[in-house]
Amino acid sequence: MLEQLAKDHEIEGVEVWHPRNKPGDEERFIATAQKYGLVMTGGTDFHGMYTTVTMPVGTCVTPDGQLDALKKIKVRLKK
Repeated sequence: MLEQLAKDHEIEGVEVWHPRNKPGDEERFIATAQKYGLVMTGGTDFHGMYTTVTMPVGTCVTPDGQLDALKKIKVRLKK
């Protein structure tokens, strides 16, 4: 689905770095993002105290270069 959404310009970014990614997900997401010029994000957030596997906030982060790209999208969308 990611490939099709990117190809159809339905998305501008993808969450690449996430602690619950399966092996190979990160590499595949990066390749798709680079192919279609998508912003790459990552992170962890709080989904409640009652999950079976807890992930501390900040386990995965977005690199600074990608944050800059995300800010540019925000500015463009405000226009």
